[in-house]
Amino acid sequence: MNTQPGVDGPSNPISARVLAAGDLLALLAFVILGRIVHAGSGPVDWLENIPRIAAPFLLGWVIAAPVFGAYRRTPDLSTGRFLLNSALTLLAADLIAFAVRGYLLSDAVTLPFVLTALAVTGLLVIGWRILFACVLIPNAARNAQLQGAGRD
Repeated sequence: MNTQPGVDGPSNPISARVLAAGDLLALLAFVILGRIVHAGSGPVDWLENIPRIAAPFLLGWVIAAPVFGAYRRTPDLSTGRFLLNSALTLLAADLIAFAVRGYLLSDAVTLPFVLTALAVTGLLVIGWRILFACVLIPNAARNAQLQGAGRD
């Protein structure tokens, strides 16, 4: 039986905070990778540009996550549904980020950037969430069962 990844509770010792921290790190990794690839001026401007580049993607995630249930606390949520919610959240978050970059920050939002951002954020965020759902959750459940068996 699949359990819902990322919830606090007695049946799942890995919390939503761990999942959210991984999401944040995945989005920041996307921004840092982009700066490494496009660092014409070197790391001198990183303190200025990393927050400016990351903010639209983080804002998009914060807006989209509750709408699409990225951290939904439902005990019967399957791993497949969890990953679908994750993909929908990421797509909406990226679209929000593109709108913020284009309209509020007046940054260019070109088709190559959109396609690259969708691919790389997808790889990093969904990759993290697959790891979380398929490796960390089952291992935590197994450890909890072993600890419970040891008390008998």
